Amino acid sequence: MTWSLDDEIKLFHGLMLFKPVGLDRNFQMICLAYRLQVKENLPCSIKSIWEHLNKLYNLEELNESEVIPYPHRPAEFSLPDEFKEIKSLAFPRVSSTAANPDTSSTAGLTGRHKSKSDSTYKTTLLADENPSTPAASSPSISPRSVSSPSSSSTAAVLQLTKRTRKMYQCPLLSPRRQAKEPQASSPILIARAYAVNTNLTGLSISLSMPILYAFLIAYRMVLIMGMEGSANKLGIGVIRDGEVLSNPRVTYVTPPGQGFKPTETTIHHRAHVVNLVRRALQEANVKAEELDAIAYTKGPGMGGPLQVVAIVARVLAQLWNKPLIGVNHCVAHIEMGRLVTGAKAPIVLYVSGGNSQVIAYSGGRYRIFGETLDIALGNCLDRFARVINLSNDPSPGYNIEQAAKNGDKFYELPYAVKGMDVSFAGILSYLKERAPKLLISGEYTQADFCFSLQETVFAMVVEITERAMAHCDAKEVLIVGGVGCNLRLQEMMACMAKERGAMLCATDDRYCVDNGAMIAQAGYEMFRVGMTTPLAEATVTQRYRTDEVDARWRE
Repeated sequence: MTWSLDDEIKLFHGLMLFKPVGLDRNFQMICLAYRLQVKENLPCSIKSIWEHLNKLYNLEELNESEVIPYPHRPAEFSLPDEFKEIKSLAFPRVSSTAANPDTSSTAGLTGRHKSKSDSTYKTTLLADENPSTPAASSPSISPRSVSSPSSSSTAAVLQLTKRTRKMYQCPLLSPRRQAKEPQASSPILIARAYAVNTNLTGLSISLSMPILYAFLIAYRMVLIMGMEGSANKLGIGVIRDGEVLSNPRVTYVTPPGQGFKPTETTIHHRAHVVNLVRRALQEANVKAEELDAIAYTKGPGMGGPLQVVAIVARVLAQLWNKPLIGVNHCVAHIEMGRLVTGAKAPIVLYVSGGNSQVIAYSGGRYRIFGETLDIALGNCLDRFARVINLSNDPSPGYNIEQAAKNGDKFYELPYAVKGMDVSFAGILSYLKERAPKLLISGEYTQADFCFSLQETVFAMVVEITERAMAHCDAKEVLIVGGVGCNLRLQEMMACMAKERGAMLCATDDRYCVDNGAMIAQAGYEMFRVGMTTPLAEATVTQRYRTDEVDARWRE
């Protein structure tokens, strides 16, 4: 599908309208300037944009007026000194008698007319201007004047043309680039297709990405597909700007009393992964060419299943010409939890079948305050389900949770908390030795043991989580991982948080249990700060700790 001129007009129309209420057009200029500073066409952190805007505006007190004077903040009308080389990218004010662009040509864009004055603006993209011509100079973006760039520079001069409120004439860029007609409906691909290919001299920044692409990245219109397959669940998710477009998942279920082995799980994933990718794209109503990157689980996890997902991700990345992003499974759980719950700076309890950790972000990394010394909490629950022959469908942990609701007799178990760390292997061994005999005697039921096990192990992790919250004076606690969707654990954690004046942030099994959307979300966060994985390094590792990841997107 090729985008028509009307589609491009609507796209740019939406971009120009999408901005915080009360900010003048300099807001868009600042976003653009930050984007064009990035080399190698990699997106950068949006946080720096907002930090800069906070210096210019009181973002909490803005109203709907776009012409509010700020006499005490004259700096808001000019770009910072570090943008001297791209001052030509400002919105220059020109005379109202300036000639209107030829609307029948493809020479320029028309943006949003936001002033009630008679000033006329137009948008053009000029190459190798003659400094003696009016178009080669760059007037001020408001009361302050801005010097023009050197004559050897290729200046992208943004000018708006006066139109009525409902008219947005937007023939995109010049005829000499029309040969690169995009063949896909992705806004990013369209922007890339119109990239400036001329040799740029006199600029220390990269202008290889066009203006529209800079706006798209500034407004985070990025589409990522995530692929998860570190254990018995295979998931493919598609995310655009924090919105989950699709998140299908299949699970390898074994008979009661049996666990899942790497070989059988690998065969399962290999049989379903291609169809699941197709299903995810269909449910998201997107095409492969619209994707901006492919994220996959790099680790930790089971070697065979990880390899299946990594191989497919590498193949698709080459077939579709997309960048790869290797994602830490644990960090993906955290980022998905933050997205769904809106948690800002929580203490994280990450409990799943392979990990049990208490985590907090500090200094560019997710720091582990405490963790299991042996097996994970989820692994303890799963293996006990085998001892009492519970079904694995949909999961052993879920069936233990349901059985525990009918338990009314507490069986005392070892309580193994050692500082900020916990141990579950001893509890499991204790139950393996005693539970079968007590079940045969009828003194205790399966429900009683499930109830007793849950109360004991959940109390342990709540204790170390509370200790971490006290240390950090945190007001939020986030539960992630497959065990995190257990309602009894959420109830106990909420009780603790309430006593501390804090808030519990938790999700349901759609996002707690392993899924592709969480990999896509973590990949999105990495992609927007320029973190991609070269093909030669797109491998997997079964040992990939949470605190090994450079979480620069949180800075």
